[in-house]
Amino acid sequence: QAISDSNKLSELEPALSQDARHTVASCTMAMGRRPSIRRNLLTIVVAVVMLWALTHFPRSIRRGTTFVGARTDPRRVLRGAARAAETEAAVRQEQGVRMLPEHKWKENMLPVVHASLAEDQFEYPLWNKIGEWPLMVGIAADAGSGITTFIHRILSVLHTEEDPGHTLVGDVMTVINLDDYRIHDRAVCESKGRTPLDLAEVDVDLLRLQAAGLKEGKAIYKPVYDQTTGLKQTPELIEPNKIMVLEGLHPLVDAQLRKAYDLSVYIDIPHEMRYFW
Repeated sequence: QAISDSNKLSELEPALSQDARHTVASCTMAMGRRPSIRRNLLTIVVAVVMLWALTHFPRSIRRGTTFVGARTDPRRVLRGAARAAETEAAVRQEQGVRMLPEHKWKENMLPVVHASLAEDQFEYPLWNKIGEWPLMVGIAADAGSGITTFIHRILSVLHTEEDPGHTLVGDVMTVINLDDYRIHDRAVCESKGRTPLDLAEVDVDLLRLQAAGLKEGKAIYKPVYDQTTGLKQTPELIEPNKIMVLEGLHPLVDAQLRKAYDLSVYIDIPHEMRYFW
């Protein structure tokens, strides 16, 4: 212990014999070499670890393990699957469709309900010629295709008056924008990397059910999507009208949905014209 301390060694050295000094010098030289050996060993260990990492890490990715080789805990996977199943089971189902909570349903709401309007309110010359009500029209168009202008011209030809509100409701024709059937808010949709064109963002099952209900003269609680804020709102009650127009990006995308229409329209506008508008 004494000779391991350089300060004490310098104090003891004058009192040592010649043989003792030689022994102390040999120990000192050996001690001076030790740090060098330790550094060499450390360098070798680091090199081995880096070599192991370079060869092992790509394989660990392919095997689904972490850097240290610990595999994903299967219990965590099972717990996640169980939570997802519980969430799925918690979604209320009514009339054969899932009442997605993203639509902000109230407890007393159903997708399709009995209309409060009497059939004698559907007396209209054009209607008498057709013999059925309501007339279902699907109008599909891309954004910037002039679909709003087209619909307002139809309203002017029919001399109909519009009621203020989210959905365009006139005394003859009601126009339902299918953007209301988007499942998520705009921010959530963007976070998932989806656009309004993605069918995964459209509640097609609910749309089918409510289109069929309107065709039978029933009322619906239709979802509401606010284009200004990009947020979902509480569904609104829509009564059947003489003419029901479903317009947007996807009214013709589904075969079952197309069967609900008496008239299908697709507005095809050149890309240059859409860009100009």
